[in-house]
Amino acid sequence: LILVPLKKGKDLTAVLEKRKFDGLIIEKPVEPKLLTLASKILPLALLNLTVDGVGVDSVMPDNFAGIKKVVTYLYKYGHRRIAFLGMKPLDSIHASERVSGYIEALKDFGLPKKEEYLKLPERRKGGEKELLEFATAALKDWLNLPQPPTAVVTMNDIYAISLLHAALQLGISIPGQLSVTGYDNTDLCFHSHPPLTSVNQPMEEMAKTTCDLLFSRIENPARLTNKSVLDVELVERDSTGSVPGKDQ
Repeated sequence: LILVPLKKGKDLTAVLEKRKFDGLIIEKPVEPKLLTLASKILPLALLNLTVDGVGVDSVMPDNFAGIKKVVTYLYKYGHRRIAFLGMKPLDSIHASERVSGYIEALKDFGLPKKEEYLKLPERRKGGEKELLEFATAALKDWLNLPQPPTAVVTMNDIYAISLLHAALQLGISIPGQLSVTGYDNTDLCFHSHPPLTSVNQPMEEMAKTTCDLLFSRIENPARLTNKSVLDVELVERDSTGSVPGKDQ
């Protein structure tokens, strides 16, 4: 096993020119044209990544269904005013699928899509300070609404942790006044206060499936393309609860 960091498309070109590999697993976005070219030179498989219109095997978590599971879970707790916090640009397949899952879940339950509940500020500099500023601004905006949200779905754990910090600074009880969920189930979930409800992705299973697809492609280069999407699991912790004033 050889790990090759890819910073730019030309790095992949250099890898292909050496042709010292039996196969290649890619987990960094690559231009479709370059990916198509690479697949003709070397057996490929994409891990935690997929590219539409390119005949390359890929393995992805079900981001769309994962967010729908979160909304369904909150709905069962009695939440009807469910907000979303993320950040633009939505240039990754993961981000765009999660936003789409949130919107579709609202539709499934007959809940209106309120623009004031959907917070996707434009990323400027990045970093924890900017995330905390955005989370704080979002909370203040929501609190000033006639009907503030009772739960917030976030794009990933980092956004959720920033929201928990902002809530602490503003004196908002989690989950007493507001339920918060993350996505990715990182180690941050265990160390946050309160521990964060999040969505766990089957990373080991994804990696194994990708390897299996690559070995299969090496043995049978002409087989049909396989784009696998693996199920995800909601992990409940203390950052979520029933709607304030209501029993579960």
